Amino acid sequence: DANSDTARREVAAIHRVERWRERLLADGDVALAELLEAYPAADRQQLRQLVRNAIHERAKNKPPRSYRELFQVLRDLSQEQGLESADLGLEDGESASEDDE
Repeated sequence: DANSDTARREVAAIHRVERWRERLLADGDVALAELLEAYPAADRQQLRQLVRNAIHERAKNKPPRSYRELFQVLRDLSQEQGLESADLGLEDGESASEDDE
């Protein structure tokens, strides 16, 4: 049914944005460089600051304000420029943090 297909695509897009966020937090500048190569219109300074702040907030057990804002920025970028189609090797169901285990 069309509604369930749409819902599945939306959930998949959210998961891809979440994987990008986790990859940025785990891989830092390497992941950021790949994201910016694919999406040169992305704001490098804003993304770097959000990643730094999110890491700091996590380390200090502070509310995840920057973590959430990073998701919103990536989601907006995905809607504007098709980030959902650029997983850079991350398959559905695969997490960027699996390499760390």
